[in-house]
Order: sequence, then C-alpha cells, then structure tokens
Amino acid sequence: LLNFPSLSTTGDSGTVNVFYATFINATIAAARPSGNYVLKISSSTAGAVGDTTQSFSVVNGSSITAAAAPVDTMKILKPEYYYGICDGLSDLGFSLNNNSTGSTSILSVYDDYNNVQKPDVLPVAGKFNLAFVPIKSGTKYRDAYYTVTVKTTNGSNIISTKSYHVINSSWDISAQVSDKSFGQKYSCNGDTIKLYVQVKAGNDQQIQQNFPGAIVAIEWNSGSTPNPIENYTPCQLIELNGYVSHFYKMELV
Repeated sequence: LLNFPSLSTTGDSGTVNVFYATFINATIAAARPSGNYVLKISSSTAGAVGDTTQSFSVVNGSSITAAAAPVDTMKILKPEYYYGICDGLSDLGFSLNNNSTGSTSILSVYDDYNNVQKPDVLPVAGKFNLAFVPIKSGTKYRDAYYTVTVKTTNGSNIISTKSYHVINSSWDISAQVSDKSFGQKYSCNGDTIKLYVQVKAGNDQQIQQNFPGAIVAIEWNSGSTPNPIENYTPCQLIELNGYVSHFYKMELV
C-alpha cells in the first residue's frame, strides 16, 4: 500500500494509491549509478502541494535493511505497514523487535495525534520499547497513533530507513454511528434509512479524532446479493456532515 516499486535506472518514478500517508517507503535499485539525487513527491489531487527531499548520495557498497515488527504478533494489523491495537494498551507499553541488518539502529517516533516529535528510542536487548502516555488522567485513553521510523547504519556511510504506522487507541478507531435521532429501527421495501456519524467539533468522540487512515465500512443488510457494503474515509464523512443513507429495495428472482 505505501511502498513504491523499486526505482529503476530509467523512468525513475513510482506511484502509490492511498488517501492517507505520513511516509512513503521506496527501494533504490542496485543498478542505480553512484551520485547525488533528490526525490520529488507529487499528488494527482487538484491543489495538492508537492515536496522535494534533501539531496542524498547513492554509493557503492553492500546494502543493509532497516526493519522492525511487534514482539507480539497479534499486534500486526497489516504486515509491514500498520502495527498496534484498537483497544488501547493497558500496560502503556509496546515493543518492536529490531530486525535491521545494520550494526547500529535507532527508532524515531512522531506522535501524529498531537503533532509532536517524541524522543528517539534505542534498542535494548534487540527491542525498541515504546512508552505511551495517557491523554486523560485516570483513564486508559492513550496517544492514538504514531509514525515510527527505523534508521540503521553499518557504521560508515551506508544508511537504510523504514517507517510504519503504530496505532494505540481505545476509542479513536470507532465509527461513532447512531440512528437514534431518526427513530427508525426497521426498514421495509422502498424505505430509506439514515445513519449519523459524529462529526461535530468539540465532541470527544467525533470522527475527526479517528485515525485518519481508517475506513468506515457500513453493511446495510438489505437482503440483496451481494450484500451492499459502503466504505467511507473520515474526510468523506465530514464532507457529508456525518449523514449517510441507504435505499432499501426488494429484489425478486
């Protein structure tokens, strides 16, 4: 999802199809000639502003790999991309195995929820140990999501990095859907049912506080085949002011 194909010696481009990302992992082909390079990031979205990386050098030498994965495999939400848990960590801790092949490694941690750079984490006994701080005193609410970047080096001028999302949330992944304001519990043929997703600012459970990369899937169970499932991103729900609806129509075979 977030990895470019290897950048070739010709063309020098790759694409990703994603509506939310705080990073892009890319691999530079071994055949790339030595020299100084920059990467330019652009978007097909109208009005989006691109960016260019700082200059970096491609040099001759053996490659090394930066990698990390949860010690507890149950916390692998999507291999190589999303780690964490959707119910908040009761022990305030989260450990990643340092699977890098370089001689020295470090983990950079950015709190995307609060837009704050956290202190770097050094490996201890081959593990990066993260400590999560409660958002609200006396509750299990945590800082909700992070971007973590492993940087490893062989002690000279060869460096490799790789980033991951780490999600630690006890409620910020919830869809916050309700139909109570419509007083409609059942739908018949020809009915339209509406649901409301909390999008009002100032509410602790508003959709704006969800992990931005989450997709809300609404399964309508209207009896048709296949069963209609509609997917929405948080931004799409905000644009709809939180209201989604579905028209129920009986299909006779």
